[in-house]
Amino acid sequence: MYRKNFLILITLILFSNYNIANANGTKININYYDQLYKNGKYEVVIKDLTEFVGKCDQWAEENEDGEGDESTNYSDEVYVYARNLIADSYFMLGKLNNARIWYAGTSEGFFDPHATYCYEVITKVSVRLKSYDPSFDYYSVNPESTREEILLRVLRKILDNKLSIIEKRQYFKKIVSEKLINNNSEVSQLLKYYARYITLDELLSKVTKENNSIINLYIGLNLEAEGKIKDAHIFYRKALEDKDSSDIELLLANSRLGLLAINDFSKKGESVNPINDTILYAIRVSSAKYDDKLYPVQNLIDNNSQTAWVPDNNKSGIGEWAELSFDDPVWINSLTLTNGYTKNDVVFKNNNRIKTATLNFSDGSKTKISLNDSMKPQVIKVNKKSRTIRLVIDEVYKGTKYDDTCLSGADIDLNP
Repeated sequence: MYRKNFLILITLILFSNYNIANANGTKININYYDQLYKNGKYEVVIKDLTEFVGKCDQWAEENEDGEGDESTNYSDEVYVYARNLIADSYFMLGKLNNARIWYAGTSEGFFDPHATYCYEVITKVSVRLKSYDPSFDYYSVNPESTREEILLRVLRKILDNKLSIIEKRQYFKKIVSEKLINNNSEVSQLLKYYARYITLDELLSKVTKENNSIINLYIGLNLEAEGKIKDAHIFYRKALEDKDSSDIELLLANSRLGLLAINDFSKKGESVNPINDTILYAIRVSSAKYDDKLYPVQNLIDNNSQTAWVPDNNKSGIGEWAELSFDDPVWINSLTLTNGYTKNDVVFKNNNRIKTATLNFSDGSKTKISLNDSMKPQVIKVNKKSRTIRLVIDEVYKGTKYDDTCLSGADIDLNP
C-alpha cells in the first residue's frame, strides 16, 4: 500500500526515535512496526498496535475529566499512524471489512488523507457504501497537498457520472493552470494528461516503475471516462501485472474489469450505523466478458433480472468460478442462485445455463450441486462455517445461439 505522502513522511522523521507506552507497559517505536508491516508481519502489527490504540483511547477518556495517567500520554500523529498501519495490515490480509472500519474511524475522527483516500477507494468498489463528503472545490488542492489528497479529488471527479468528460477536463485544467500542485510530481504529470496538456506517451515516459500500477489505473479511468473502454481495460490489466504491488488502487483495477465487487449485509436487519452494523464481503470472479459492454461480477448482486455475469471463456464457461469471501469464517445457511441470463425467455434459451457445479470451502471441503434449467431463483442449502465459498462451473445446459454461460444472481444467507 502506497503511504509515502508528505504528511506521513514528516511524521516518520519527527517520531523515528519516539517511544510510547503500550497497553502492557513496555516501550514501542512506531518505526519498528512500520518495518514489521513492510516485512509482512501483519498479524503482529494488528495485535500490538490495537493494544496501543486501546490504551490511548483509555487515556483520552480518563483525561476528559483530568484524571488521566500522564505516563501513557501519546501524540495524535503517532496515534493516527498506528491506526493506519492496522488498517493497511488488515487490507494486506484481505480483510476488507476490518480495514474499512479502521480507515473510516481515522478519516472521520482525524481527517487523515491516507485513511480518507483508502476508504474512498473501497466505496468505489462497493455496491452500496457511500463517500463521507463527495463535495470539493479547486481551493481544496494546493502545492502542500499530499499525493493522496490530490488523488482523492481526482478519483471523485473522474468517476462522477453527473459530469461530462469536458466538464471533468476543465476541472483538471484549472488545477494545472493555476499551479495548485507541485509541478514536478508524477501526480502533476497525470493531471496534465487529464487536462490534455501532455500526451499519453509523454506521461508514460515520466512514470517510475514504483508507481506503474497506480498511474496505469488512473490512465484507465480517464480512458473509460472518454468512452474508450477497450483501451481502458488494457491499462487496468497493466496495473494488475505487478504481482508484488500492494497498492489499494488494484481493488479499483479489478473492479473496473468486472472481476471484483464488495457487498454488505446488516447485522441487525435495519442498519443504524453504516460502519459498525454492516459487514462487508468481497465477490470475485475468474473472468468477465466484454463484448460492446461488460458483463461484470457486479451483476450478480444488483438485484436486477435484466443483467448477468458472463465469464470470458471459449470452453462454454467450464472451470470458471465466482467466489464470496469474508474477513473471518461465518455460518452460511444457504446460497441462492438465479441461473442463466433472465432478461427474457429468448435470451435465457439463447445462452448457456449452469447444469452442475462444485462449491469449494476454505477448509478444503467440496460439495457437488445441480441446478434446474429454470429462470426462478434456486436455494442451495449449505449449513457450513467457512471464510470463502467458491462456485466452479462443471457442466452447462447448452444455449440455442451462443456459447456464453450466464448467471444472473447470487445471494447468501448468513449467521455472522
